[in-house]
Amino acid sequence: MKNSILLVLFFNLFFINIDNSFAQLTQIKQINFVFKTPPLSPEYNREQEFIIKKKKIKLTIKKQKEVIEKTKVRISSEEWKNITKYFNTNKIQIGPEKTKYDYEGCVGGVTYMATVIYKNKEIQKGLCYECANRQFGNMQGNVREFYNYLKSLFPDFKELNE
Repeated sequence: MKNSILLVLFFNLFFINIDNSFAQLTQIKQINFVFKTPPLSPEYNREQEFIIKKKKIKLTIKKQKEVIEKTKVRISSEEWKNITKYFNTNKIQIGPEKTKYDYEGCVGGVTYMATVIYKNKEIQKGLCYECANRQFGNMQGNVREFYNYLKSLFPDFKELNE
C-alpha cells in the first residue's frame, strides 16, 4: 500500500514537472542574441545580431557599426523548440544583471549578449564575455554552442560574414 502511494506521488510530480517545463518553453516570445568579435583591426571586426521569433530569424551583420548584411531564414517549430530549450533546460543560465563585470585582466575575448522576451512582457538580459576558455558575466553555460547552432541555420553564413 505504502509503495503504491509513493508511486502515485512520483508520477504526479513527474508529470507536473513536464507540464511546467512545457509551459516555460511556450512563454518565450522572442530572443535577441548578439555576438561581437574580439577587438580586431577594423577590417575583421564584426557584430552579428540574431532576432529570433517563432517562425523566423533575422540576421544583421555589422562591420565597424555599419550594416554590411541583412538576411532572414524561416525556421520550423522543431528548430524554435531547440532554440528555446537552451534557455529552459539549464544549457544557458542568466543570473541577475550586473553593472560591472570582472574580466580578471583577460583581453581579446568574444562577447555574447542575449535578451529573452517572454509573453508576460518579462525581459531577461544576459552578457557573457568568453576569454581563455573562461566565461565572465551574468550569462553562463553552452553559449558558444548556442551561437554555433544559430549560425548553422543560415546555409550561407560564412559568405554573409565575409
